[in-house]
Formats: sequence, C-alpha cells, structure tokens
Amino acid sequence: MNRVKSSIRACVEHVFGCMTMSMGGKLTRKIGLERNDAWWGLKNLTFNFLRYLQRSSHIATVA
Repeated sequence: MNRVKSSIRACVEHVFGCMTMSMGGKLTRKIGLERNDAWWGLKNLTFNFLRYLQRSSHIATVA
C-alpha cells in the first residue's frame, strides 16, 4: 500500500519542488484575492507549459 501512495505523492511533490526551487517559491505577497488567484494561475500555467515542453522534447528524442 505504501508503494501506491508513494508513487502518487512523488508526482505531487515534484510540482511543489519545481515551484520552490526554480519558480520563486510558494510564498505569495499580493494585495487582493483576485491578484493572488491570477498570480497562482499564471504560475501553474507556466509550470504546465514547461512540463509539456520537457515531455515533448523527450518524446522527440526517443522516437
């Protein structure tokens, strides 16, 4: 059971690790909830775009 939980946990932890180490951390200091939500949305969009580029370039080199 621990193997199943740890595989899921590892996927989630990689997202937070990338945000902490290379995207300026997880702390927000914005004025207003709308601005804070927009900032997190853009940060998540950036992470997803970088992850897509990373995976697509890996698939291109393997194929």
